[in-house]
Amino acid sequence: MYYIAADGGGNKLTAIVYDDDFNILSREVGGATNPLYRSQESISAELDSLSARLLEGIDEIEIADTCISGDVSVFDSALARHAVIRRFRHHDPGAVMMAAACGRRDGIVTYSGTGSISFLIEPGVHDAIGGWGDILGDEGSGSYIGMKALNAAIWSYDGRGMKTSLEQLFRREWQLHHMYELTSRVYTDVDRRRRLASAALICAEAARGGDQVAVNIYRHAAHHLAHLTNTLLDRRAGLGRNNIVVSGGAWKGPDLMFDTFCEDIREKYPDAVISRPAFEPVIGNVILRLLYEGRQKNEFWDDVMASFADYLYVREQNR
Repeated sequence: MYYIAADGGGNKLTAIVYDDDFNILSREVGGATNPLYRSQESISAELDSLSARLLEGIDEIEIADTCISGDVSVFDSALARHAVIRRFRHHDPGAVMMAAACGRRDGIVTYSGTGSISFLIEPGVHDAIGGWGDILGDEGSGSYIGMKALNAAIWSYDGRGMKTSLEQLFRREWQLHHMYELTSRVYTDVDRRRRLASAALICAEAARGGDQVAVNIYRHAAHHLAHLTNTLLDRRAGLGRNNIVVSGGAWKGPDLMFDTFCEDIREKYPDAVISRPAFEPVIGNVILRLLYEGRQKNEFWDDVMASFADYLYVREQNR
């Protein structure tokens, strides 16, 4: 039998088709699925073309496990136009990220990607803090980091702030003839979040190079994310502290972000167990299918690690 696993949010959609032996038959990556950041028309058109490529030569799918930000029925319909889908199953983002991170269904997952949010998932308890979007919130997210990096580069150029290598890095990476070209690059980009994500990558390069302004941006991002997590822990009397995992592309920046996050959490909860994720979120859909079937982690984990090695996040032990 064939299965679909798909994860879509504010920056991109990742989808794979795989079989019972975890062989990947096809894979596709598309743009953001959240209509807050793209028009629904462009999302619908892309989902249809992506589904056609994903399902080329495949007649039937047993289960499509998906976690989609936006109108998931649009993706369901696109898939159904190109193959028989026997069952659609939609998953909560926190559950998908938790499963991808550690192969479990309980604990706390703190996400920092295009947005930021912290989820608590325990038997009988599902809670979250954050997820307000880049205008109202998303402190500590990739969008936040990218925006702060742009602000710092502008202040460096104007003379209002510390000199930073971010100024020259933006000139080089975005091929700017003049710093004022930043305005057109940011304000006219139809996919603002992808633009901010690229700015966050520039900030990561600067931080790894020792630029103090960039380092401070990542440190402040970590403080915000730890504050989200500690607030959630406080609200639930420390429930979930034995399995705190992080998720999202912003954590792939300099190690100081994760290290600072761990330090802040352990100031209040010294016994907290904190780890980086094993997989990118899309594989959480695969793992949830196996858990729903009643399979234990030790029965499938090694096989999933080997078969989906292309989607490993990082290999690092608990901190």
